[in-house]
Amino acid sequence: MRQFEVLFVTKTGGPSGHPERVVAEIGGHNWRMKREAALAWIAADANTFFVKHGEQKLYVVAAAHNDQGWLRTNANWSESNELLNLPDFPAAK
Repeated sequence: MRQFEVLFVTKTGGPSGHPERVVAEIGGHNWRMKREAALAWIAADANTFFVKHGEQKLYVVAAAHNDQGWLRTNANWSESNELLNLPDFPAAK
């Protein structure tokens, strides 16, 4: 199983009534993936994704809320989702 470090995200507004923005895409220097594809890879145990927080690896997990799949760095909804702290993808050159 390969591990991919997530360096960039695309954030979008959540569905009606959702309190925060959500991650629509994740990626690194040479790759980019929509949320749905990343959720499928996680569900199939095909690959793992992580965010570096200092020296610690925070693994990206699939979470569900109101029958929607979300990407988070922690399965506990009460803790911060470090994906939302990552920068947006750089502008294409």
